[in-house]
Parts: sequence; C-alpha cells; structure tokens
Amino acid sequence: MTQLKILQDQSDKTETLRLSPQEVAVIESLRALRFGSVEVVLHQGRVTQILRSERIRFETA
Repeated sequence: MTQLKILQDQSDKTETLRLSPQEVAVIESLRALRFGSVEVVLHQGRVTQILRSERIRFETA
C-alpha cells in the first residue's frame, strides 16, 4: 500500500490515506496525460481496468 498525505483547504491539518496499487495506477494514469481521458472500469466496487486515451495536439502552421 502507498500512503498519500492530503492537505486540507486553508488549514494545517493533513490526512494520511492508504492507497491500493489500483488507486495508485489511476493517479499515475491521470498525471501522465496532457490531453485525453482516463476511464476506470469497476466490477463489484473493484478496479478491473484503466483505459487511457491520449490526444496529441500539433500547432497549426
């Protein structure tokens, strides 16, 4: 399990959450994208698939 510390809005309180490998994979998929989407498929409350669709944008000449 990976730990994630969350700083709550406008307070000095932090909360530590334990993340499963699947939750870490979702976060990593989100961070890896610049443009696109991430679809998380669940089965009985568990992550079974992560689908990542990435768009590559080119500057118009």
